Amino acid sequence: MKGDLVLIGVRGSSNTMTRNYSSHKNFSGSQSYPVYLFAGADYNTIRLSTAITGGYGGALNIDRSSFNIVAQNYLKTLTGSGGDGLDLLSAGFNAFSSNTIIGEANSAGLYCNLSSSNTISQNNISDTTVEAVRLAGCSYNTISLSTVTSAGTGFAALYLFKGSSNTIVNSYVQGSTAVYVDGSTGTVIGGSILVSTNSSGAALALGGGSVNLTLASSTLLGTGGPGTGSAGLRLMTGNTGLISLTSNTVRGDFQYGVFAATQTPNTNVI
Repeated sequence: MKGDLVLIGVRGSSNTMTRNYSSHKNFSGSQSYPVYLFAGADYNTIRLSTAITGGYGGALNIDRSSFNIVAQNYLKTLTGSGGDGLDLLSAGFNAFSSNTIIGEANSAGLYCNLSSSNTISQNNISDTTVEAVRLAGCSYNTISLSTVTSAGTGFAALYLFKGSSNTIVNSYVQGSTAVYVDGSTGTVIGGSILVSTNSSGAALALGGGSVNLTLASSTLLGTGGPGTGSAGLRLMTGNTGLISLTSNTVRGDFQYGVFAATQTPNTNVI
């Protein structure tokens, strides 16, 4: 991080930060961070605060830190910044509740990389150009009672890439494709509304050789028109394991309610 700009940097544990405001424009030539929790900064609380980034860094970065509480905050990237609203980098067992997280300028609202066992509850996460939530190599995370929306054409609002045992429950997700599970294992979605806004999108897409999926008590809705290939549930080639579909509703403008390409021989859909 040499040469980077950090406005509020936390290296210790068990601190409480309440009603802070941290904002900046682009810091030329380097990464820049309104709030950064460094490795080992555990058991901290950030509440009722605002962090806005205009540079190439997340508004709030949690880097190899655990057991932190982040609640009732406003986290935003500015157009042209290139930073995410919230970055989780090898971070685990953190709790996020009742936050507003906004991504712009080709960066995610929430970006999770190699992080596990985090809980994300009652958050409003949005993005204007790409994925609102991007989980890459993340496992055992739970998103509940949250609203996740993306206005990015051709992007999923919620993108799960090469993760395992992630859960989305009682949430509303809307985007060109609402949820794309790509090369992931054991994803569970329940009690949620998934809305595709693109005429060739899907409410839920499963691909990349994903293993096992549970979809239960959810509504898959299409609002973009019945374009070619649009589907409530799209099962792309090469998935395997058990695909469990229980008490779901598919309605709206889709060419297919369920579209299933060739799966591996050991795949069971029930």
